[in-house]
Formats: sequence, structure tokens, C-alpha cells
Amino acid sequence: MGMRLRLAVASPEDAATLAGNVDEEFDEEFDDDAFDDGFDDGFDAALTLFDRDGVDVDKNWCALDAILLPEFSGREQFWAGEPCSDDFGYGPAMFTVAAEVAASSARLSLLTPIQLSERLDSAIATGAIYYPVWEWDSETRRSVVDLAMHVIAMYSRASASGLGVISLML
Repeated sequence: MGMRLRLAVASPEDAATLAGNVDEEFDEEFDDDAFDDGFDDGFDAALTLFDRDGVDVDKNWCALDAILLPEFSGREQFWAGEPCSDDFGYGPAMFTVAAEVAASSARLSLLTPIQLSERLDSAIATGAIYYPVWEWDSETRRSVVDLAMHVIAMYSRASASGLGVISLML
């Protein structure tokens, strides 16, 4: 089942490794095996990166988007950035540069679990969460707020290290 979001602290060099070795010249001599190998290289690099310092948001991306997006000015999704890979199925991996991560981190660091919980309650009440698969009991609400706090901590780590963030929807 798709549409699972992963986030990771990353450098521009990490983002460059995700492109793999895919030959984008589609002509009569195009080598499907070479394309597949390059795609696999980029995908493997992505999985390694997310295992190193990442947060598996899974299908909670829509709930987190509803409660975190106000801290990411000018974006359609909180995880948006510049494409840095091939399309792995639900679009390319996206890289957010260190300066943007630092600005978002500064705003995110001001949020408390109580504020996030209030935003979540509002998003549930207004139907702002795209993926309505959960029973919104207290345990589910708490797990979404806890996950939001993990994302905030990851942005703080990235900012403190002068790094960016890579996101990938699988």
C-alpha cells in the first residue's frame, strides 16, 4: 500500500546520490537494464539515507500536513522541496536546503504538544485531513502529536548541523 512518507536529515551531497545513474536520453538505443540499474541505485541510496537519520511518517503525512503546514510558509505540503531524484512511484524525492530547514525549525520549535493537539482537533473537525482512515480516539491523536514532535526534533537536528531535509513518498 503506497503513499507512505519518509523524511531524513541530509546534505546536498546526499541529495545528489539519489539521482542514481539513470540515463535520461530516451532513444532507439535506450538500454532498459541500465535504466533499471540506475533507478535501483538511487532507490537504494534513498533507503540507506532514511535509515541513517530519518522519520518514517508513514500514512500520517496528511494529518501532519494539516497541523504543521502553517510553519512552512508558501508551501503546498510541509515536506515539499526541490526534486532531487527520479520518480520512485509517487514523485521524486524532495530536498529542502539548510536555510529553509533552519527557518522552519525556528517556527516549529515554538510549538507545544498542546498546540499540536489543538490543531489536530481543528483539522479533524473541519475535515482538513485528506486520508480519513483512522478512528480518532485518544491513542491515535496522541500518536500523531508524538510523531509531529519527532519531525520537529529532526528539523532541529538538521538545523543545528547546517543540513537540509529529504522527503520521499513511497
